[in-house]
Amino acid sequence: MSYLHKNWPKMGMAAAFFIALLLFFYPGSTPWGFQWLFWLHVPVYMVHQFEEYVFPGGFQKSLNQILGSASSDFPATDERAFWINVPLVWVALPVAAIVGLRFIILPASLMVVSLVNGLLHVGMGIRQRAYHPGILASAFLNIPLGGYTLYRLAQTGTMGPIQLAIAAGLGVFAHALLPLYFIRLTRKGRPIVS
Repeated sequence: MSYLHKNWPKMGMAAAFFIALLLFFYPGSTPWGFQWLFWLHVPVYMVHQFEEYVFPGGFQKSLNQILGSASSDFPATDERAFWINVPLVWVALPVAAIVGLRFIILPASLMVVSLVNGLLHVGMGIRQRAYHPGILASAFLNIPLGGYTLYRLAQTGTMGPIQLAIAAGLGVFAHALLPLYFIRLTRKGRPIVS
C-alpha cells in the first residue's frame, strides 16, 4: 500500500489527462453544460493534487509547518493524504457529476469545497508572500471553475438562494473538518500507526 500512498497523485495526473480528452473530444459531449462542468472538476482537482504533492510538491511539509508540528511528516502523512484526497476527488466528484442536477446539493457543495480550498491556498501564498503548494492550480483552475459553476447555477435559476446557502454551508463545513482533524492530531502529538 505504501507504493499507492506515494504515487496516487502521479496516477491522478495521468487520469486527469484522459478525462479531459474525453470531456473535450468525446462525441456527444456538451461543453459548458452543467454535467460537463461537474465532470471538469475531476481533472482540475487532480492537477491541483499533482501540484501539491508531486511538482513542485511540498504541501505536506508546508501543512505540518503551518500546524506547528516539529516533524515534517506529521500529522500530514502520505497515508492520510491518500485517504483524504482519493475518496474526495476520485470518488465523490465523479459521483456528484453522475447525480448532477438530480441531487444538485451534492455537486454544488463540492464546488464550494473546491472554491474554498483554492481561496485558502491563494490566501496562504499572500500571507507568506511566497509560493504555497497548490496556489497555481487554485488561482487558475479551482477558483475560476468553482466560481463560474456556482455563478451559472444561480444565474440560470437552477439553484435558488436557499439551495445555494445550504450547498455553501455544507461545502464550508466539509472543508473545515480537514484542518480541524489535523489540528486535533497535532495537539495529540502522536504519529499514525500504520
